[in-house]
Amino acid sequence: MENIEKLIQDTLNLFPEEIDISDGELRNDNGFFSQKLSKAWDSAEDKNAITGNDVDFMIWSVFGLLHKMSRENFSKGIYSVSLNDINHEELKQEYKKALQEAE
Repeated sequence: MENIEKLIQDTLNLFPEEIDISDGELRNDNGFFSQKLSKAWDSAEDKNAITGNDVDFMIWSVFGLLHKMSRENFSKGIYSVSLNDINHEELKQEYKKALQEAE
């Protein structure tokens, strides 16, 4: 596997730096949905069509953290999420978890 920091940077470059989640809604099951956040995820996956599995799992991990951050921000009346707020150590843990679940 390539250097994880390079993998993180390459993956973050597939997402917009800031995502508007003003269209979001909190769900009863402690969930959250935003069409704009989903579109950012879809777009990242589309841009990654040829890069391979490592980036696929990192995209999923980034989306998972953005989703969690979106729910927290939306609950506080903050209607955007920024890639700059992603904790890289937490992202590495999510990535390792995604890899383990795929085995």
